[in-house]
Amino acid sequence: MALRRIVAPSLARTASAGSVQALKGAPALCRRQLASLATPDEIAAALAKGGTLVDLRTKEEFSETPPLQGALHAEWDRENETLADVPLPNGPLILYCRSGGRAEKAKAVLEARGYQGVLNAGGPTKPELWEALEEGSRKK
Repeated sequence: MALRRIVAPSLARTASAGSVQALKGAPALCRRQLASLATPDEIAAALAKGGTLVDLRTKEEFSETPPLQGALHAEWDRENETLADVPLPNGPLILYCRSGGRAEKAKAVLEARGYQGVLNAGGPTKPELWEALEEGSRKK
């Protein structure tokens, strides 16, 4: 099936025909980032297991959309691209930024450091994922 050659199965489950068509012309990095976004069900399951929300946005971005209740703020910038100074708890980590780009980079860094159960939850520009994050943060 052509769809599975373009994107990961997790995106294939949730992608509309139009969004998949748009991915065909997208750069490879963009396709990988979108393919690795968690689903709302994966976010809910991680939060149910005691997962920690990690907000990678800058404080300036909070004016666009406030941080989620209970989220750990670990601004991802050029000075903090290893997250070495951020005390991260054990258990699932649900990373989000504005759209998922920084979260994907941070996910790769954390997985290289041995963290397991790290999810890229996108951000406020991904409404279906943001809704799952907001709902989960209210339950914590």
